[in-house]
Amino acid sequence: MQKLAWHNVGNPTTPQEILRLRRQMMDACLRLGQPVVLRHRWNLDDVDAGLAKKCPACYNSGYDETRVDCPVCFGTGYVSVTNNTSGLYIDTRGQIVSGDPGTHVLAPLYGGYDEPLLTWLIEPDVAVDVFRISESGTMIRTYDAQGVAPWNPILGDNDLCINVTLDPHTNEIATLEDRFELKMVQQVTIRGLGRRARFIATYQPYLVQQTFRMEKLPSNSIWYTVPATG
Repeated sequence: MQKLAWHNVGNPTTPQEILRLRRQMMDACLRLGQPVVLRHRWNLDDVDAGLAKKCPACYNSGYDETRVDCPVCFGTGYVSVTNNTSGLYIDTRGQIVSGDPGTHVLAPLYGGYDEPLLTWLIEPDVAVDVFRISESGTMIRTYDAQGVAPWNPILGDNDLCINVTLDPHTNEIATLEDRFELKMVQQVTIRGLGRRARFIATYQPYLVQQTFRMEKLPSNSIWYTVPATG
């Protein structure tokens, strides 16, 4: 599992004003935020970028459908293009097994979500009293308020957020808590740099922070089977 490099606020060519804003936001997340594990949910953009593919365990090309309870992609329909090197395969039932069962289909390195990343977010501090019906037909409790995240990594709608508790001595994950899906993610950018902007042919938007809303996932859902550390 990766950990956010908290000293990384941009490359050497990034203007000092942007570096300062990013550093201030990251410091605020450390002081006021919650440690979380983020897992980016694969989507069609990742397929086009060559990072993801259709799930080999449940994708039905005839109906262009996937299983919502698939243990490989966790219902997302996509997995990483990179396969594991631990001798894990997918059998005829769509389960991950050790050793080739005769299908010759290697299990992906990552299922429906990319590699986990440990970071800090400032989550909405409001009562969870808003309910709605999700696409799968389940009732979802929604935080109807905005949270704030650092500029990096770039978040997206439907990304998985797992609240965790860290051991105060080792700074490693001690317990796993509630799980959420991020919604209405917005990147907050700064365009132009005052007088210097007129000398730039193409204005460069600089990302300084991100905002989002959270939907609490049911504890009996398949999202609670997504590994938090690998």
